[in-house]
Amino acid sequence: MQVSTRLFNSQSIDRFSDLNEAIQDAQAKIATGKKILNSSDDPIAAAAVSAARDQQSMLVRFEENIDHARMRLSVAETSLTQVNDAITRLYELSVQGRNATLKAPDRMALAAEVKELKAFVLGLANTVDVHGQAVFGGFRSGKPPFVQDGNGTVTYQGDRGQHTLQVSESYSLKTGLDGGEVFQRVPGSNGPDDLFAIINDLEAELTSSTPKEGMIERLNRAVEHISIQRAVIGAAINAVDEQSVVLEKRKMVVTENLSSLQDADLHEMVLELQSLLTSRDAAQQAFAKIGQQSLFDFIR
Repeated sequence: MQVSTRLFNSQSIDRFSDLNEAIQDAQAKIATGKKILNSSDDPIAAAAVSAARDQQSMLVRFEENIDHARMRLSVAETSLTQVNDAITRLYELSVQGRNATLKAPDRMALAAEVKELKAFVLGLANTVDVHGQAVFGGFRSGKPPFVQDGNGTVTYQGDRGQHTLQVSESYSLKTGLDGGEVFQRVPGSNGPDDLFAIINDLEAELTSSTPKEGMIERLNRAVEHISIQRAVIGAAINAVDEQSVVLEKRKMVVTENLSSLQDADLHEMVLELQSLLTSRDAAQQAFAKIGQQSLFDFIR
């Protein structure tokens, strides 16, 4: 007769089940490299891991915003650099046009170049980013902000809004300039001057006679104004770069914190798995040995 009880068998089965579950859990942790697979493993640590992951996701969004801001600002900076070069050339043409030895055909040739430069500047004022959004259009960025009518007059169709992107919990960076401020508020002796009006006047003066002395002063002020706008863009790009460094450091801290919370010590986990396997094998051997005993083994 075999010596065994229902209670002993039930307890043994429960023990084997617990050991096998612990072994599978240890194997899963080794395979994933994570010490927390379920919230029940360590509720407090699991909550900390969840919070760290949320912060990590937020920082990724901020990083994407920084990249987008840098892209738009770089496009604006390049455009303004080219605008500055064009105005510098217009200044040279106005000086050249005041040369008394020039004949009418020569001035007409200069006027033709002025007209081409105006078209070039107009194109730069309507610059779009990689997403097709006007850089100088304010919030109305889905269409060209500057429109020229049949008489050559350029009007601003954008608004005075300035796009911003959030790059931290409490800090947003602007990603462009107000087109009206850039191209229509050049400081003048009688109030703000319009850059396109300046160019139109230069073309008209070259066509009819020689440029007036005041034209040179207007173009000088236009160069200075655009230089100031470029400085504003440069400062914004510097702010983006500085915030990018701050964000990178924050990401590093969060990543290290997350790693310390959830990454398993593989050496420790392997030792634990070996211990569990040894315990299971020993329990199985003991159960098998006890299960083979009979009444005669106890009455000898």
